[in-house]
Amino acid sequence: MSYWRERARSLIAELVKDLPEDATLDARKMALKGKGWAAHQNTFWGRKMWGQEVRRHLEMHGAIRRVQTRTSFQRYSTITGKVETYQLPQTGDLFPEARS
Repeated sequence: MSYWRERARSLIAELVKDLPEDATLDARKMALKGKGWAAHQNTFWGRKMWGQEVRRHLEMHGAIRRVQTRTSFQRYSTITGKVETYQLPQTGDLFPEARS
């Protein structure tokens, strides 16, 4: 485990130790919001680990992870010299032969 991850986990444990076990998600967010400086000290990896560990802690206590689904993407074609848009297949359409 990395140094920054361990610091983030220990600080999160310290900040939420006074919260009741059935604390709301908003109370947990407010207990952690803006208090990560001691864990990350404004370093790139420290901030990255702080964010990951805060999300992990909130997910353990009821936060829902947001999943982004893309329906299309754009890419530049060097052949035509234009930006082309491609539609992605829906999840059920990836393997239509598997349905039968």
